[in-house]
Amino acid sequence: MLPHRVYTQAKAVSERLSCAAPHNSDDSRTSFFPSLCRVGVLDAMGDGGSGKTLQEIDAGANACSVEWCPTAGLEHYVSCATYSLASDDTPQDAAAPMGSEDDTDTRAGAAQTRTGSIVLHKVNACKYRFTKSLKYLMVMRVPELVVSDSTLLKELVATENRDVAPPNEAGQDTAPSSSARLEEAASVSLDGGVLDSKWSPQPLTDSSGAAVLACATSTGRLVLYTLCAPRAGTQEEQEASAEGTELRQLSCSDKKDNLLLSLDWSGGGMANAKIVVSQSDGAVAIWRLHPNGGAPIQEIEPWHAHALRGGAPTEAWISFFRRPECAGEDGASFVVSGADDAVMKGWDLRAGGGSNGTSPAFVCKGQHGAGVTAGQWHPTLPHVFTSGSYDESVRIWDARTIREPVSCTPTGGGLWRLKWHPDPDRGHLLLAACMHAGMRVLDTGIGISHPLGHGSQSSLAGNGEVEVPKGIVAKYTRHASMAYGADWCLLPTMLRSRRAVIASCSFYDSLFCLWQTPPLWAQ
Repeated sequence: MLPHRVYTQAKAVSERLSCAAPHNSDDSRTSFFPSLCRVGVLDAMGDGGSGKTLQEIDAGANACSVEWCPTAGLEHYVSCATYSLASDDTPQDAAAPMGSEDDTDTRAGAAQTRTGSIVLHKVNACKYRFTKSLKYLMVMRVPELVVSDSTLLKELVATENRDVAPPNEAGQDTAPSSSARLEEAASVSLDGGVLDSKWSPQPLTDSSGAAVLACATSTGRLVLYTLCAPRAGTQEEQEASAEGTELRQLSCSDKKDNLLLSLDWSGGGMANAKIVVSQSDGAVAIWRLHPNGGAPIQEIEPWHAHALRGGAPTEAWISFFRRPECAGEDGASFVVSGADDAVMKGWDLRAGGGSNGTSPAFVCKGQHGAGVTAGQWHPTLPHVFTSGSYDESVRIWDARTIREPVSCTPTGGGLWRLKWHPDPDRGHLLLAACMHAGMRVLDTGIGISHPLGHGSQSSLAGNGEVEVPKGIVAKYTRHASMAYGADWCLLPTMLRSRRAVIASCSFYDSLFCLWQTPPLWAQ
């Protein structure tokens, strides 16, 4: 039974933040976060340019998770997951959000059904031909989406579909706004709502090299799908095989009494692939994937990670691995979890995690003002991770000094998803889904060339360089109701573009959006 967390608690915390001190005080947040008085709290709310909508799609149900496929040659696919709750006398589109009060409504005689779906979209790069010269090849507002390799570029040159307008005197794109877009490629329905979904960092090790999508569901099932689709090639090949794209179920675990709230892949290669899952009863579990035979998925290390005082269960909203490749390890060895008790814990899997009664490697209390709901380890820095909370702030952490965060940035809304930029050269950028406040992109000031440490004598990257974080550098407010899902477009050329393309979704309005940021760094 989940309490009303996702909406009313986030709203209540927002009101507490605004009332924590007189409006003319500069210390309105320090009274609410006394432990952060020693840390630079960035007053970045309202900063950053607004993103530009490229496309809006009706998700067909309450949308909660968006994930771009990272497998080489399949980066033009993006999935959108949904979660709906309906009673026999309640329309499906009136479903309640995850963890809401309506989600646990037990009205007399009202049988409730949770349903979910995964809808797969692909980038449909329209054909163009050159006019006058190569420099006039315009692909509306997303110039890099279709020019991802030399083969496709040659195909574009040979294609005669329609003229493309050259830029005007100011160098601005004057092409029609109907070019590269998302179109539905496949879909599957589930007997439970999807609360989280993630693509495997690497494909399966069999001959197919298929990408795998894992789904955490409201029925307590962990469901795996393989993406059966051709790799990116010529436009004709993609169009000819579009109808053959399929999400094929690989494995489905047995039902549980508790909801699976979040999941994360271990990385480090599919031979050692593991998935960490957090549950509504406060438990965290490690699952093992066997891609080459036997039981495809198996729960191997469950433990009770979080509980309220007196032992009452509390929702473990988030759990995630430290990336083994950035730590120089063969397999995942460390997990961070966060829960509705506002506590964050670290677990060393080499010591058994918590499955054999082992104490956590660290316990972080008093730093979050409300439930810990989001987080992700940095993809390249071995000691850096981020956390998000209902208290509307993003924190950056150095795992070696967990007493206090490196930085704390207010976002204006409770956090539900956090995604580091996957390009190593852009590791200072962080994407945040901020529930009722929409989307934010933060410049955290850290990364390979822009590390951030605790003062001038310390650095997360270890090279002594320190840069002050810039806070919010972009925002997107088209989502009017509970922005839950967001991810960076993983097409190779888009990762290098100053104007990032992002897919995001929101719950009540069933809205799935493709949008573009303003320039995120100087040329």
